[in-house]
Amino acid sequence: MVDIIKEIKNDKNPRDYVSVLFNWFELNAGKDVGSPGPFVHFIEMDPDYHGLLLESIRSTPTEITLWMANRMCNSTNGKDKESWVSAIKSTLVNPTSLPGTILEAQSFLKYQGVV
Repeated sequence: MVDIIKEIKNDKNPRDYVSVLFNWFELNAGKDVGSPGPFVHFIEMDPDYHGLLLESIRSTPTEITLWMANRMCNSTNGKDKESWVSAIKSTLVNPTSLPGTILEAQSFLKYQGVV
């Protein structure tokens, strides 16, 4: 993963790969993709990813994308926090959610004082 990020950073438009990485997370839902790992570190280097993160959670939530959303909950207040909590909650009823992802969502919601 580190070597892939090095290659991405050398590209003319490295931020273009953020959506590709979210897609990769979705395709690898249920697998250990790092904790958080170099892909998340690269994505979080610039706050331009928030919309893509929300889209990814709505499409195919994964443990790592929920982890990222929970970090956003921890660093925001008010409506912004409500938006991230809502995204995590949506996992509970999303038909693409794997059992482990649902458990992760429940854990984060409990941590956020929502459940």
